[in-house]
Amino acid sequence: MGLINKMDQRLDLMGKMMRKTQFDLSTSKQLGLDQSYSKTIFKCLHCKSESQCRQWLSTSTEATQAPGFCPNADEFNSQ
Repeated sequence: MGLINKMDQRLDLMGKMMRKTQFDLSTSKQLGLDQSYSKTIFKCLHCKSESQCRQWLSTSTEATQAPGFCPNADEFNSQ
């Protein structure tokens, strides 16, 4: 898989996780968390739980907290 494809797929997963956890980027900026947004992207790009993430996103129907395997769980669950 090429780097651009990997980035597209991971950012898609990250967007889905943000929607699922109702993570509001505009609120995070107000809280001063926007500095860590690039770190959030980096963590997602290098996550070792891609298949587990896909599975969780496809089966979890309600808005909820990010799961423990997500390297960005603390960020997404901070609001």
